[in-house]
Amino acid sequence: MNKAGTSLVATLAALGEAAAAAQAVDFPCARLNDGGTRIYEAIGPRIAAKSASPVRLKRNAVLADDRHDLQTRWRTPDDTALSTDGGTARPLAFRTYRIANMSTPCTSMSRDTLFGPRNRDGSYALRCLFDTDGDGLFDAFRAHGELVSYNSRTGAIGKAAVTAPPTRPLPKPMRLADGGTDPSPDFAPKVLSRIRVGKLTKDSAELIFASGVTAGPEIFGGLLGRPGGQSVQMPLREGDWTGPHGARLTLTRKGGDWYASVPDGYGVPPRLQCGGSVVEVGDSFTVMTDGGMSMFSRTNLPVE
Repeated sequence: MNKAGTSLVATLAALGEAAAAAQAVDFPCARLNDGGTRIYEAIGPRIAAKSASPVRLKRNAVLADDRHDLQTRWRTPDDTALSTDGGTARPLAFRTYRIANMSTPCTSMSRDTLFGPRNRDGSYALRCLFDTDGDGLFDAFRAHGELVSYNSRTGAIGKAAVTAPPTRPLPKPMRLADGGTDPSPDFAPKVLSRIRVGKLTKDSAELIFASGVTAGPEIFGGLLGRPGGQSVQMPLREGDWTGPHGARLTLTRKGGDWYASVPDGYGVPPRLQCGGSVVEVGDSFTVMTDGGMSMFSRTNLPVE
């Protein structure tokens, strides 16, 4: 076992007998050092979004998609007038992100009367609340989650701002209460399991089994290079074939083309770890932060 593997074993052992008794803890939760931050409340039921079967085998063809929504706790200021800007706007909605390993409520909604002019902080997408004096009231905020350009062809990421926005006081300290809804449901994080066709030869087809957490349209959330992907060679012959995670495919041939049928129900069952802070699906682990999603595979887990 290499040094990293030895360190990981030692880290997991340090999590204690109680965690090990429940079930194997694959993510080293103690390394998060957050005192129990809960990002997600639950994983929603399976949503099948499969292409019509049978699907002709060709490069990048998607044979099956399975999705699960990630359910999170939404909160809003307990002062209705403050939340709705005196009844002129929809209620502010905050959800939990991880910032410096601490649970922090953030919103993507703008409110000039609370946060100042929306263009003051440039391309930062979130406004996150802080209790600076420890009295139980949120009295300050800071812009987080800067949006930068991304070239989907080259993978080049644009430059971030040179200076991050400062922490600013709120005009009025406030508490948060349960309530509010996702202001951007199209960009809500979800679990995706996908079977995609890779290279084809006369004798076999490469199938890529990918699973992980994605957010937003597929142009932003594709799983082509994410942790958790597994490439498997499937021989081209008519009949049934069983792949990773128990996926069953039926192959048929029509002329010179091969077709695959995938029954409903394919998908890697996801589960929450670390009290709802980490999502495990397949061989990948995802932690939501203010700057995006930190993804780890079983081979690159954070270790001492």
